Amino acid sequence: MAGRVGYVQAIRTFSRNARLYLAYSTLSGINNAIFTVAFVFYLEEVFRSQGSVPVLGAALAIPVYIGAVLGVQALAHGGNALPAGFLGDKFGRKRSFLAASLCAILAYTLVLLTTNPIALLLLAALVGIGESFHGVVGGPFLMENSEPRERTHLFSLSGSLEMVSSIVGAILGGVLPGVFLAAGMARVDALRAALFVSLPFAIAELAPLALMREAKAPAPLPFRSILLLRHVAHKGTVARLSSLSLLLAFGIGLYFPLLNLHFEDAFHIHEAEFGPVVALNALGIAAAMLAVPLVVRRVGKLSTITYTRLIAVPFLVGLAFVTAEDLLWLATLLFVTRGAFATMASPVTGQLSMELVDAPERATTAGFSHAAFDLFYAGGIFLGGTLLAAGGFWLGFVLAGVLYVAHAVLWTAWFRGHPAALARAGAPAVGT
Repeated sequence: MAGRVGYVQAIRTFSRNARLYLAYSTLSGINNAIFTVAFVFYLEEVFRSQGSVPVLGAALAIPVYIGAVLGVQALAHGGNALPAGFLGDKFGRKRSFLAASLCAILAYTLVLLTTNPIALLLLAALVGIGESFHGVVGGPFLMENSEPRERTHLFSLSGSLEMVSSIVGAILGGVLPGVFLAAGMARVDALRAALFVSLPFAIAELAPLALMREAKAPAPLPFRSILLLRHVAHKGTVARLSSLSLLLAFGIGLYFPLLNLHFEDAFHIHEAEFGPVVALNALGIAAAMLAVPLVVRRVGKLSTITYTRLIAVPFLVGLAFVTAEDLLWLATLLFVTRGAFATMASPVTGQLSMELVDAPERATTAGFSHAAFDLFYAGGIFLGGTLLAAGGFWLGFVLAGVLYVAHAVLWTAWFRGHPAALARAGAPAVGT
């Protein structure tokens, strides 16, 4: 019967920390979605009059520079992944979350107070360092504050709530600049003001974090031991999970972070029109994630990961060739459907990655996987910005589709028959 538990029953059993984490991630989703919609347009507007961006004596095309800003953030995120896991074990999950949020809030604020190209790159790195704690510590934190019977629901509900809050943030990111424009602001100032509105949501994240009880974490290991994987019995599993992360990350980085500029170039839309596109995408993902426990119960974790991501590929590749201005509706449909299927498996991969290894290995596994993801995500962004500036952005969609296929197939090839992969939703698994 554990495998047939529903959301209402599962929520009743969630721990205090798990419920507070859901509140925290919901607020975080609003803040992040506003930036997703408006930040790229803001950077473009800051440097539009110059035609290029001067960086250390070189004049970078605007899409290339924007790709560099986002790429540096991802590089810092990935570079700090292992230290974040180590510090999360050493100082506790709660302290790590609080320090990370304060760091990110400071960096977000300073980003909006300068237009210096070098300063923006350095602040992007600071944002990445702060956010790395959330990504690395979040998975182990949820595992430590949940029971096997409720984990699929907890991971799925966490992802779904983030998507619902993303809808709110995407709408705000699209509407607010128009409101400030109507008040007589220049477009760059209107976009900056809209981004400032996201900061109260970031500050509000601190409330549920402050109310958390410190989670029980494994005794911290020397950082050198972590780097050398001395405490890891499943080194092959960690290597495979990291390889899967980098394949997916490079594919996403090729097209997703600069999708704002692609839609602007292909369909001549701005944040007011792109916000609803992002909101619809988040709505599709949220709906799909709610169905994850049922799908896992029917077909298992591996099949859920493999099939949903393979189904997403035709919709992703289709985006490469739908560029006529009157086909915005079709591009939106492809984008939203791609998002629903491609992201549907994310809660399952997050849960299964933690179950494939033993408890003392989880923070290290999360650290290596996030490091691989972010470093290759950054590489994808750099290449995507270059393709966009050169007019070959369609190639990014096609290459991403190929990487999605490899990622999906390798999950099954590497973990078919593993006890953790065979366990249905709600059943205990190895490493729990």
